[in-house]
Amino acid sequence: MPTYQLIILLHFTLKPLPNMRPQEVYFKRTKNVHVWIGTHSSGEPYPIVSDVYVKRDNHIIHQVRNWPIFKLHLLPDIETSCLTSGLRSPRPYRPGQACDGSIGATVLCLFDSFCRQHHLCPVTSYNTAYADRNEPMSRKEWNSIIEFGDWQTIAYPASWHLANYSLLLRSLANANYSSLIDFLLELDLYQSPYES
Repeated sequence: MPTYQLIILLHFTLKPLPNMRPQEVYFKRTKNVHVWIGTHSSGEPYPIVSDVYVKRDNHIIHQVRNWPIFKLHLLPDIETSCLTSGLRSPRPYRPGQACDGSIGATVLCLFDSFCRQHHLCPVTSYNTAYADRNEPMSRKEWNSIIEFGDWQTIAYPASWHLANYSLLLRSLANANYSSLIDFLLELDLYQSPYES
């Protein structure tokens, strides 16, 4: 099966149902493995969802998968499933890199870096962009996302000049953060070279 078909299949069949926020039942992060396991009520007959990342020298292996049950003794099976069936994604993450289902946190790290360089609060900026969200992003939640993205490794630009800003916009688009794109464009921090 071609990779793009597999990614589409994963996106539409293995992720939790929309508007369902799984409840965490297990979490661990080591130097090379990140495992998050949660439960959601609408996933019958597979109410358990795992989100696993395994870090290698120049890539990560990522898998989101639904399971019928979770017991601690099954953890090696969940990690092995990721290693054998997961998708590989190049790391360090580079601005503009295509989306493969694993880049959400790394893209927010780039947004965080951009905001800080421009003296903007990234959490306030995110919450402004997603004002319609039921609960605003907390600093604790944001810091957890940034920690996770940095764990994956990121090739941060030395500065956010226009070319890198364009790559940030591409990364945000690739990860479907369209409201963040709108937020940044409304700031009008970079004058278009086509304006006179």
